[in-house]
Amino acid sequence: MKNIEILQTGLNYLNQGKVEQAEDCFKTVLSKDGQNHHALNLLGMLFVNTDRAQQGQELIIKALTNNPNDAQAHANIALAYKDLKNHQKAEKHLKESVRINPNKPQVWNNLGNILREQGKLAEAVIAFKRALTMAPDYAECLGNLSLTLCELGEFTSAFKVASKALKFDANIPQALCSIGEMFNQQGDTDKAISNFQKALDVDPNYVDAIIGIAVAYREAEQADSALEYIQKAKLIAPEYAKTYSVEGVIFEQLGEFVQAVSSFKKAIELSPNVSLTRYQLANLRGYKSSDEELMSLEATQKENINKNPSEYDEKGYVHYALAVIYDERNNTDAAFSAWKVANEIRAKSSPYDSIKRKKLFELTIEKSKVLFGKQDVLPENVTPKMLFIVGLQRSGTSLTDQILTSHANIGSVGEVGYSESSAVKIKSLTGIHYPEGLPHLTKSHLTELRNDYLNQLPHDVKTNKFVIDKTPINLQYLGLLATMFPNAKFVHCHRDPIDNCFSIYKLPFSESQDYAHSLPALASHYTLCRYMMTQWETMYSSRILNVRYEDTVENIQTQCERLLSFLELDFDENMLSFYKSKRQVRTPSASQVRQPIYKTSVSAWKKYETHLQPLISGIPDDLF
Repeated sequence: MKNIEILQTGLNYLNQGKVEQAEDCFKTVLSKDGQNHHALNLLGMLFVNTDRAQQGQELIIKALTNNPNDAQAHANIALAYKDLKNHQKAEKHLKESVRINPNKPQVWNNLGNILREQGKLAEAVIAFKRALTMAPDYAECLGNLSLTLCELGEFTSAFKVASKALKFDANIPQALCSIGEMFNQQGDTDKAISNFQKALDVDPNYVDAIIGIAVAYREAEQADSALEYIQKAKLIAPEYAKTYSVEGVIFEQLGEFVQAVSSFKKAIELSPNVSLTRYQLANLRGYKSSDEELMSLEATQKENINKNPSEYDEKGYVHYALAVIYDERNNTDAAFSAWKVANEIRAKSSPYDSIKRKKLFELTIEKSKVLFGKQDVLPENVTPKMLFIVGLQRSGTSLTDQILTSHANIGSVGEVGYSESSAVKIKSLTGIHYPEGLPHLTKSHLTELRNDYLNQLPHDVKTNKFVIDKTPINLQYLGLLATMFPNAKFVHCHRDPIDNCFSIYKLPFSESQDYAHSLPALASHYTLCRYMMTQWETMYSSRILNVRYEDTVENIQTQCERLLSFLELDFDENMLSFYKSKRQVRTPSASQVRQPIYKTSVSAWKKYETHLQPLISGIPDDLF
């Protein structure tokens, strides 16, 4: 029998799942012709698919030596390198494969997956879309694209793509995961877990779904359950970097510094090019980045010197990490330059419109005043009492929340989307969007909104006299919330405007928070928020307590006494040692609130004064 016939017989066996017989056929050909690149390629791929990646790689290298323009061999050896955790070589060979033959959707899909695993999300999207131009009904590729869009924060697009994938195949785990990720983003833990579980029903070992459940429990502040799923993910895929990155965040939120460092370092070891994890480690409070870590980040810059930063640092994390390290070393010019680049990357996708924002805030106040005048629509008082901590991010809201929840009679749900959901529902109740729909709310509408809100509260916090919702955006919904909960109280946190705004500028807030990525935008937004708060105080003065961050760090006991007098509660000594609490903290302040009061954040902007003039000049004098 000729070699070509033996190879065809081997292929037939392979298609029938008769792996041993196929292997014998390919080996027979190689015993007669050791350089037969078809046999080398086929046997190599068979080895890769039967957990013998190293042997497979060696055979396919021989095949490529004989025929370096074999697109399929390049695609096959890429899978071997992927199994051997050499993603860079896998990427190189997949790119060579599509260069030689650009008409293979599966190879483009594989390239997208390799790019995604390395954190090259924008490139991955391009690869997936290239596959879909040739195969629009390629459900697996649609699922992979939807997951990548989720990781880019493009949840609306991800949902559309995932829905399309599920129309072609209802059992695509990637698409089900994307739906779960969307619900995670919305804070709907039950629906998120339901979709992740559907993905696991299809593939019980689908690690992204297991990690998704861990994230859902993390966001619901059920850290023990989250860590339980992290361990499940490790057992299935012990070298999947994302697992360790998520674990690091959980440990950081729990105040477990040593474990957080270990997890982040493991994630970086497994996937050195994922810039988010490099930033998370650099930004961990108390961690001092090494010279080697700084040099690695700088090398990423130098390797891409001729590229626009957004091409290799899609979310700005490389530059945020560099800024943190330069700041630690008092290299202020380099630090500010890095923050500026990082924010410019994010600002491109979501430019800030100060005129539009001003009109929205003014309209919200106008319509809220109409609602304020309709005392006959107030629903009954409820228990527990709601306590809303409002204020711009980085104004001391997390610190105030942590201090208050150290009291025996106060619980907290942290930052949640309940109020935003209430505002959205006004459209279905009145036929008019928020805020225009506010004057049209009736007592029954408000009672329904209030009950919807309360039904979302975890059972374990309902036993407290007060339950805190510390979502910063609640500042914009204060009038609605004050009417939904007539016995609710509000704590408004504020601090020096330059410290506050610069602290925001230094962190990678999402593109949806469009004001966060330029100094003039921050000045405008800060001014508008203070204006809005002044208006709320004219309506609800007896229900609002202003808490200045600088006063808290100067004398925590006096501030605690003010807060408890406002809430009509007795003093609790535990409030003074708030940092000892084991409660999970899910905000960028997670590390800070695990430490005793410190004053280093006060006037931290001074050494950057020359760089901050667009911010300083944009804030009215009366707000200082």
